[in-house]
Amino acid sequence: MDSFRNLRPFYLVCRTARFSVSAVNFKLEGDQGYRGWQAVSVVADDDSFPPHTKVHKWLLLGFVPVGVRFNLQLRCLDAQGRIGLARCYNLIALGVRSFELAQI
Repeated sequence: MDSFRNLRPFYLVCRTARFSVSAVNFKLEGDQGYRGWQAVSVVADDDSFPPHTKVHKWLLLGFVPVGVRFNLQLRCLDAQGRIGLARCYNLIALGVRSFELAQI
């Protein structure tokens, strides 16, 4: 149970019409390479958290350890179905927040 307390949910907030994110993989500080791809979860509109708008959607990418720097890769699909990768570097979850997020 204590190990779970040291994790924070990491969300991505993005515009709904431009593209979709199908999967994510993480590389934590000290890892030699990226971990395996995992599915991304869309946060339902009826949840009390997070706040929703008609323009944005919230995606739960995964749970990350507090205070450990990490990189991530997103597998994205555009409106024509083309696959691409978006990379984010040097991210960190702070212990003073109950969650972390990135916006694109």
